[in-house]
Order: sequence, then C-alpha cells, then structure tokens
Amino acid sequence: MLTEAIKTMTIPVTTFVRTSIFLLSLVSLMPGCISTNKMISPSGIAAMELKLQSLTTDKRYTYFELTPDGTLSFGGGFNAINKDARPVIKLSREQLIGLQSLISRSNLLTAKVSGPQQRKASKRFHYEMSLRLDSMQNHLIVNDDLVPDLTKLHNHLFILQAQARYNLPGIGHESE
Repeated sequence: MLTEAIKTMTIPVTTFVRTSIFLLSLVSLMPGCISTNKMISPSGIAAMELKLQSLTTDKRYTYFELTPDGTLSFGGGFNAINKDARPVIKLSREQLIGLQSLISRSNLLTAKVSGPQQRKASKRFHYEMSLRLDSMQNHLIVNDDLVPDLTKLHNHLFILQAQARYNLPGIGHESE
C-alpha cells in the first residue's frame, strides 16, 4: 500500500524536488546581487558620513547628506523637513580634505549636550547631526549655539552646494 502511494506521488515529488533545487540555486546567487550599501572613500581620505538638518525659527530649512564616496546631497524647504536630499556634487579631494580639516579642528565628534533639545524650544536654530569619521562618530540634537561648530559646518556645506548648483562668482568666500 505504501509503495502504491509512492508510485502515485513520483511525478509530483520529482516536480517538487526540481522546483526546490531551482529555488535554492536562485537563493545562493542572491548575495552577489544584494548591495551592502558600503561606499569606498577616495584614496588617502578618511571614510566620512554625515547627515545634518537645520531648521530655523524663521522657516529656513536645509538638509545635507555626505556619503563616504564624497557625494554631497542637499534638500531645502519641505524636502529638508522630510530629510529628503538629492545629489548635488561629488566633492573633490581638496574639498573633502577641507571638510575633514574643519571637522578635525572642531568639537563635532566629541560634543555632548545635556537636557532635552526639542525644536519648539529653540530661539533661532535647531540642528540634528549624525557624523562618522573613520571609527569615531557622534549624534547631536542641538538648539541654537550650544555647539557653535555646527553653524560653521552648516555654512561650509551650504557654500559647497551653492557653488555646485548655481556656479555664481562670489559664492564660497568664507570668513572665519
């Protein structure tokens, strides 16, 4: 009786086995297709990732993202509120070195802020920053000028994106 059942199931079992082998072979190929989303920084430049949102009480909103390969993305207005940035420029080696120098001279990787920093409590600015430089990283939510280096970083990034988007003479002359 058991052999009768096996004989009647031979075709479906064979089909099942073949289908299973096919599906397993597809799964084994998938890791090569899946992106790890890991980008390589330019040679000689420390790997850097950055996200910076600035919201002001007079409704000027900006959002920046920098990927390890040096791509700077920007979103303004409603896009900044939603943290939606579009690629603007792939920074040159010199621009990346300048940005890393600014970060290295600052306290952005070590700053800590005590107490709640809700946006509605800000007098002028509300910043949210996530920064990773090599193995160091920091995440800050800050109101106003509690970490003045955030304003310097924001202004530096704003100038870089403005130069790329508008290519106007006179843009990018920072005063320190």
